[in-house]
Amino acid sequence: MERLNNKESLFMFLYCIVTAGSFYTVTELVGIDTSPAFHYKTYVKEIIVALVPLMITVSLPVIRKMFLNSFVLTSLSLKMSWVYIIGFLLIQYLIMKITYDYGILISNSWRIFYNLEIPYITHFQYPVLGFTLYVIARVLIVPIIEEFFYRVFLIAFFSKWVNNWIAVILQMLIFTVNHPFSPFSAGVFGLLLGILYVRTKSIIPGLLLHSLWNLYSALVMNFDLWFIPRW
Repeated sequence: MERLNNKESLFMFLYCIVTAGSFYTVTELVGIDTSPAFHYKTYVKEIIVALVPLMITVSLPVIRKMFLNSFVLTSLSLKMSWVYIIGFLLIQYLIMKITYDYGILISNSWRIFYNLEIPYITHFQYPVLGFTLYVIARVLIVPIIEEFFYRVFLIAFFSKWVNNWIAVILQMLIFTVNHPFSPFSAGVFGLLLGILYVRTKSIIPGLLLHSLWNLYSALVMNFDLWFIPRW
């Protein structure tokens, strides 16, 4: 992976501070951590939280260039990309099953609510609207900014001083810290996504994996359908 010069590293550091600050500030302003998962406003807030750093990303020329260059379409033609995506989906499924079955580093309220098998969708007055907002937030917008910031940007930034695999570990740790309600499963997922990016040199496979997993999670949490395997 291409190394950064000193000027670029300084610029990346400043971008990191600004972006992390925007994550924290917007999250505090909208109170996303205290909003129930089945409220419309929760997903509207998540859309706002993701759009702010995304706008910062596309507004800065150097960062925008890195962002656009990370979309390497040829990665989809590689058989191994799909092997990774499918294999990592299965691994994450097993991790989530272990996490929920044994209560390993996960919010107890999440676990209790999930075990009651009460679909979130039943709490919405307008179910189609609620599910649509979820998909826009967690399947479309959030994966884009998270995959760029954690995998593309942070791995490139840390690779200035350490090798790619240590950079993968570092971004995984930061990703875990920013997902405090399920640090175990989030940590494993961040590691898998980091490996996928380093292996494919493209944001697209990780973006597909992230979006597919979030879509699967949406179906599991919102619909009690017999053909969707629960954790």
